[in-house]
Amino acid sequence: MTPHTWALPWDVHEREVAALIRIQSLTASQGMWQGASILSRAGEHALCWTALGLVGAVLDPQQRRPWLRAAATVVGAHAVSVVLKRVVRRRRPSAPGI
Repeated sequence: MTPHTWALPWDVHEREVAALIRIQSLTASQGMWQGASILSRAGEHALCWTALGLVGAVLDPQQRRPWLRAAATVVGAHAVSVVLKRVVRRRRPSAPGI
């Protein structure tokens, strides 16, 4: 990609696809893919982050309220994300290089 590529009159979808292909080309090692896959599954539906907050609340009684507030924030943020995805139905990027 040249520095002037982004100045072309592409629509947002084409720029997103180009960015994804570029990022994937820079992070194409097997270890990077495995790490990203593990993090993706672990963070799915905010379960591991909510569990971490609840475990923290149990193991750290003096800081229970902040741990529970953090866990509730994760649940709330996930709920907002789900609602926004239902309301704002964007076209998913798809291209042979992705």
